[in-house]
Amino acid sequence: MKYRCALLYTFWFSVAAALFLSATGTVWAVDDAGPVCGSGSNAAICFASIDQRGKLDPAQRQTLAGVGVQAIDIISSPDFERELTAFYRTYDWRSRDAEHQGYWRDFNPGEAAARTRESFNGLHIETKGGVRAWFGAKLLGNLAYEGDTRADGTRNIRLNRNRIDRSIPELINTYVHEGGHKAGYRHRASQNDDQKCEPPYIMGQIAQKLADPSGWAAFAKTRNACSYWRE
Repeated sequence: MKYRCALLYTFWFSVAAALFLSATGTVWAVDDAGPVCGSGSNAAICFASIDQRGKLDPAQRQTLAGVGVQAIDIISSPDFERELTAFYRTYDWRSRDAEHQGYWRDFNPGEAAARTRESFNGLHIETKGGVRAWFGAKLLGNLAYEGDTRADGTRNIRLNRNRIDRSIPELINTYVHEGGHKAGYRHRASQNDDQKCEPPYIMGQIAQKLADPSGWAAFAKTRNACSYWRE
């Protein structure tokens, strides 16, 4: 009898916890073994896999799968395109240096949102570790890598395993940033505050803002955000 009660308690506690976490958006209950897709009308957009090579523990893999769902939903939302359009219309990129202007000259917010969303479909989310990734994280602040596109068309991005322990909105920022690269958008290699105003950075930052509106003001004041938000 005691054993049966314990099982029932465990079952209902798990159900309650899952419902609570799902309602608060803190963690998404996602089967990370297969494709990770958006929710509702976005269910046709799917990352191909999360940590296919099995470098992470189950909890980390589950978190990254949940991030994938939210990243797809955000990049597919009208709010994302609306925020990106508002930024592009008010940001004075024409007054910046020639290289910076080049990243924005032919930019179209609606097209950028669509292309980045399309880049998510079939993308593998992998990770990178080892000595070089550790030094990259500690000395250069590397959060992720664009990964590669193989001869068979398989595409991936690689998250730095030394920087996975970040907030979900920050990880969403990284997914969108790297997805922007896969969609063909670029930024210069060395970065200062102003240069973090180039397209992949801005798309990632807007995604983070939509994922965490209450935390946006604090993030916008940091050096990880485009200087535009502070001006």
